[in-house]
Amino acid sequence: MSITPNQRREFLKKSLAFVSASAAASALPRLDAAACPQSPGKRYSAVSEADVIVVGAGAAGIPAAVSAARAGARVILIEEDPAIGGAPVDMFVTFLCGGPRVGIFNELIQSLNATEDIDGAAHKNFTGSGQHWYLPSSFARVLATLVRRELNITLVTGARVSGAIVKSDGQRDRLLGVEVDTGNGAAPAAFMAPVTIDATGTGSLSELAGAKVMFGREAKTDFGERFGRAIADSKVMPCTLMLTLQRLRPGAKPLDETNLQYAGKLEANVGWIKMEKNRPLFLQRNTGTYLQWGASVLCDTRDPMELGRAYRVAMGMIEDDVAKLLEQGFGVNFAPKIGVRECRRVTGEHILTLQDLKSGKMPDDVLATGVYPLDLWDINEKLTEADKQLPPYGLPYRSGIAKGFEGLLLAGKHISGTHLAMGAYRVQPIVAAFGQGIGAAAAMAAKLKTGVRDVDLKTLQSKLRSAGSLTV
Repeated sequence: MSITPNQRREFLKKSLAFVSASAAASALPRLDAAACPQSPGKRYSAVSEADVIVVGAGAAGIPAAVSAARAGARVILIEEDPAIGGAPVDMFVTFLCGGPRVGIFNELIQSLNATEDIDGAAHKNFTGSGQHWYLPSSFARVLATLVRRELNITLVTGARVSGAIVKSDGQRDRLLGVEVDTGNGAAPAAFMAPVTIDATGTGSLSELAGAKVMFGREAKTDFGERFGRAIADSKVMPCTLMLTLQRLRPGAKPLDETNLQYAGKLEANVGWIKMEKNRPLFLQRNTGTYLQWGASVLCDTRDPMELGRAYRVAMGMIEDDVAKLLEQGFGVNFAPKIGVRECRRVTGEHILTLQDLKSGKMPDDVLATGVYPLDLWDINEKLTEADKQLPPYGLPYRSGIAKGFEGLLLAGKHISGTHLAMGAYRVQPIVAAFGQGIGAAAAMAAKLKTGVRDVDLKTLQSKLRSAGSLTV
């Protein structure tokens, strides 16, 4: 069937109208690009403003943005990758450790269980934190839907933050916004807001702004931590290349791990397939879809080239296993990025220590609670299981306020804490709950036109309890 010129023109007209309407719906609130009074003498290709900026659309950043938007703030959510989601999407960290699963993070889990379970069965009442994982694409889909539903959020992806717009303001510097690289040598775009949340997971925005950051393992004399080093160093937890395995040949035998070097494989709703107690159910189901912990490599996680080297090294280390898996009829999907457990930690109004977590006391300014032990991947002295155990602990608002700055809040594993303390609270459910609290605080500060330190804590905590993210 041929298309007439008139039909073609009509089709193009309707297509352009649709594109124009879509662009208008997602348009950023803009100022005059040539006039940015907060940054005199600096020229930008475009200037956009909001009440709250969130940099990083990952486990902490998405709950922070959603929380601020639901509180009535106009939010710009900036992500350097084309797709949002962070670790579950681009590092394949889809096995969720720790808890509690509350608030916005619980909404995510309920959506995953209802519509995106690997074996096709809905698990609407699935509450176990143990032996379960989800496909990375499921996270991408559910998180995209979660953000899209919030009309107060403007999402900007593929946007690398290249600078911070800072103004000296009395005792503290004030973060006014961020600069985003536009490519081709053009001037950067500026995004301005009274409050910006560093949810990068690496603390890179805070370091760009000039905030003090920490990296590596502290000495015991620094904070008096029982398991501190004799001498501080710059060693951080190893990075791990994650994979998913998928059977390609129908009717193939169950996966045989006996001659594989890397045996950390997980089947959804079953558990670790190397554990004898799980073998009967694993063999019976024979689903052919598994999550794999690959090789781990130590590197300086602040350096993108070092991360690239670590990725290549990890791929080489697992090559023999990949060849054997292909012989068994399994395809191997490598995560686009190597999994990073630890990077910078930003110095805040309070540095959370292991003693804080061990005490069992909830801080007066608690924004979120955590239930997860010390999980340091054995880069400290060998700890006993008793050493690793912790009571339920609280994360204080003060650890989410960058020291020496106004208008800069922190959400993610890079909040203000020691290496040892971070080894416990770094997991997704905990940083998500804290991110939700920080998002609510940012919206309050922007709405009241007050400093982030002047937010009324009792009101903030009441809001978080009502939203289900604070349980104490």
